[in-house]
Amino acid sequence: MSHRRSIRISPAVVLAMVAMPVLATGCLERQGRPVAPCTNVTIGQAIQVNNVDRVDLLFMVDNSNSMTEEQASLAAEIPRLITVLATGVNGEDTFPPVGDLRVGVISSDMGTGPAGACGSQFGDDGVLLTTGNTATPGCVATYPTWLEFAADTDDPAAFATDVQCVATALGTNGCGFEQQLDAILKALTPSTSGITFAGGTVGHGDGQNAGFVRENSLLAIIALTDEDDCSAIDTGLFENDNPLYDPNLNLRCFNHPEAVQPLSRFTDGLLALRAENPDLLVYATITG
Repeated sequence: MSHRRSIRISPAVVLAMVAMPVLATGCLERQGRPVAPCTNVTIGQAIQVNNVDRVDLLFMVDNSNSMTEEQASLAAEIPRLITVLATGVNGEDTFPPVGDLRVGVISSDMGTGPAGACGSQFGDDGVLLTTGNTATPGCVATYPTWLEFAADTDDPAAFATDVQCVATALGTNGCGFEQQLDAILKALTPSTSGITFAGGTVGHGDGQNAGFVRENSLLAIIALTDEDDCSAIDTGLFENDNPLYDPNLNLRCFNHPEAVQPLSRFTDGLLALRAENPDLLVYATITG
């Protein structure tokens, strides 16, 4: 089934178009999890963003143990994504190239609280990752908090390699209770927003991740995952023997939506980052 509207080519649209090849062609079936019918849907929507020269791009990469193939696909597509943004050429379509691009990477691992099943209270906590994949030739052990590309001075191929090095260093040993949306929100939200996270903590937007998001830039978020979000209201959801919840850990988040954060938390929180110009916010999810 396909629903299409006219698409006006812009850096925002290209982000979604270039990311699409990373999608798996089949539907995942997981032992012990409900299986929904497999339906492929393509939706195009016009995004009116003009004269955007600065793009701040955040990758949220699921690092749970089922993500090996998806991470490899993302790594393979990164050079194409960077080349398209840097040159303004995407097949037969063209747009003004991005002159100034920042890329940051976070994981879906937010830990599971002090008594949770994953053994880590906060996990990677939405902090921008700096570790490089030293198993790959050309990668170093540590990178800056975010990677930056200037069209006038930098080599797109070298920049793409650096992004690959960070995006492929996550591995697949992250917590199986993925909290993709809370990871994104915590990474970008300033501590003064009034939004709180597990343990009463606050966002890193003006703390550990300060400076990543610039004023009047196009803020683009791409989430790569194969699981539903499990950003919890109650971290007791993650405790092995909690009598309030289903004993099957694989079904906890699915069977207890009342214990998971409402979608409005994230739509409102992310839109607040671009309150003056919501057209400068783009969110794309790449899922299996």
